[in-house]
Amino acid sequence: MKEIFKIECMRAFRNKKFLLMALAGCLIALLDLVGTSWLGGAIDLAQCAEKIEPGFTNVFESNAVVTSLYFWMPNHGDVSKYYYVYKVLIPVMAAIPYGSSYVEDKRSGLINQLILRCKNKKDYYITKFIVTFINGGTIAAIPIVASLIISMCVAPWGIPVYSVSFYSVGKRAVFAELFYKHPELYVIIYITYVFILFGLLNCLCLTVGFFEENKYAVILVPFLVYYGSSFIMKYLFGSTASLMTTSGMMLLYKDIAVYVAVQIFIVFVVDLLFFMKIKKDVI
Repeated sequence: MKEIFKIECMRAFRNKKFLLMALAGCLIALLDLVGTSWLGGAIDLAQCAEKIEPGFTNVFESNAVVTSLYFWMPNHGDVSKYYYVYKVLIPVMAAIPYGSSYVEDKRSGLINQLILRCKNKKDYYITKFIVTFINGGTIAAIPIVASLIISMCVAPWGIPVYSVSFYSVGKRAVFAELFYKHPELYVIIYITYVFILFGLLNCLCLTVGFFEENKYAVILVPFLVYYGSSFIMKYLFGSTASLMTTSGMMLLYKDIAVYVAVQIFIVFVVDLLFFMKIKKDVI
């Protein structure tokens, strides 16, 4: 299994599509700061720090008013057109590098050669699932991590203050207390949540590959499920508990967390249908 895993990782991560999507994500993160009004805030912050008068506390020393998380892309929400573009396009961006690989393997006959390299046919399908999950999650997480790095170049890391109302994490949000007490843990959980969500959505391409051989249609499946969740929850149930809305965890409120968890679980169950192919081929 190690050999096939190495081969699939090279196919997934060492290709032009992955590099292009990763660079596009980093560009979105950069434009979110330099292409919006937040750049002016960063400049004002730097000038304020330079011109601070004796007897007053330097904002870079207090870390209380504005921290790097203020400039972090998820904190801007849909107010930022670049974050909105990220939120809408990321399911497709995550699927482009590797989501259609299973369909392409079947059409080209490469799947037979890869299975021959495995001691057990199961190894191919398990590896394909794991690599697809990791690849999709990585593409989705890169812009979030890139934005965090850019933000830390603009303002210092510090403990956010709820009373200044600079941050999108309200009291109703999940892990709100963690955000205002241990923001580093909140950031880790946030990135992990994004990674898992879009990794699972990306794995839908594998299941759909059973009956659809058009790779472009397969790539669009995660987006259709993602956007469909928004339509169903908003217009049929009048709720904001859609995968699209809550893909930014700052808008994941405690009272709708269960509904979001159920949707993610359903996606996971559909993903597991991919392994029915193993049963059909092996047993």
